[in-house]
Amino acid sequence: IHRNLDTAEQAAQVRQVKRFESGMVMNPITIHPEASLADALALMKRHGISGVPVVEQGPNGRAGTLVGILTTRDVLFDIYIRAIGGDGEVGLWIGTRSGLSHYLEGRFTNYSIANGLPGNSVLCMARDIDGHLWIGTDGAGLGRLNTATGRFDTLTTSQGLGSDIVMCLYRDPADGNLWVGHNVGFDRVVDRRVTSLKGVEGLYGESIFQILEDSRGYFWMGSNNGVYRVARAELLDHIAGTLPRVSAARFNESDGMRAAECRGNGHPSGLRSSDGRLWFPTFAGVSAVNPLRLQRNVVAPTVAIDRFEADGQSFPVDGTGARV
Repeated sequence: IHRNLDTAEQAAQVRQVKRFESGMVMNPITIHPEASLADALALMKRHGISGVPVVEQGPNGRAGTLVGILTTRDVLFDIYIRAIGGDGEVGLWIGTRSGLSHYLEGRFTNYSIANGLPGNSVLCMARDIDGHLWIGTDGAGLGRLNTATGRFDTLTTSQGLGSDIVMCLYRDPADGNLWVGHNVGFDRVVDRRVTSLKGVEGLYGESIFQILEDSRGYFWMGSNNGVYRVARAELLDHIAGTLPRVSAARFNESDGMRAAECRGNGHPSGLRSSDGRLWFPTFAGVSAVNPLRLQRNVVAPTVAIDRFEADGQSFPVDGTGARV
């Protein structure tokens, strides 16, 4: 409360901060046990409070018995969950469209832009080799939560990231570095240094929803225009400057998929099962591929020419040695 506020503004501040008389709260904000979680979250947001008493209704519509207190440590930021993953021990990391939550032993610790999260809409997560958490956001780039200090670092397009809409993260088991899929391709992050692979010759500039790796060293990527495969070694050679072009193979309906467009509304958006098969959600069910059974034909087909055209004239090829 500041002396420059007028009387009405000072009174409003008093009501917002302390609603009591003689040490007793008058007309407290409460909620009944039958209310939904969405109702409780909306109530706390509307009044700017972090907790609300749960009270049974008494006779004549009056407040009855206090049965508990619901606080933000008991609930998620949002019931719309877009990403989920373990914390390496017994807890869970949960990404929502309103922030990030850590669930451990029945309690939630919530993070938002108010305490350093780069953006509240969380699309994906991955833990690095040090146990810190990387968070991909919808429009605010890539964040890293130092789980020891609780502080965030941020990488965006200003630091070389290909896009601030980060749709998937894959920690490379070979070196611990991070591959980042976004809405225009993907990047590699090493010690917070970004190498963007957007626009590399031989790659497709698609929205990358999931990056999986098979046992032969190939990355398989679910996208909005099919699943494609590229050798990890080729990507590293390109990054090192020894390979100007990489070779990627795209798979779609002609290869047996019922729909080429994969889904990427949640993370993970694909899995590698114990038998080595790779699974991708699509707009027409789930598509699976066993990379070990995939046969690649490297023999060029025999070409037969029976005629050719030049300047509007057709010339038969009959063994007489037609000249052009």
